Amino acid sequence: MSITPITSKISNAVRSLVAYREQVNARAALEQELALYSSKSDRAELEAIIGRHPVEDTAEVREALNRLDARAA
Repeated sequence: MSITPITSKISNAVRSLVAYREQVNARAALEQELALYSSKSDRAELEAIIGRHPVEDTAEVREALNRLDARAA
């Protein structure tokens, strides 16, 4: 029985977990930054800025704002 395939699978799993953790941390950092736009005027300004860009370019920001709104509700 060869150990190499098992080692390779473990290495791939570790890399996947590290990448997932990085994504989670990046989303949390984005949400923390966006949470600073808490007043109605701040939020309106942010929405205006986002609205000037294509949806596909701002999807991550829009999703983060939706998560923040859901938590606030």
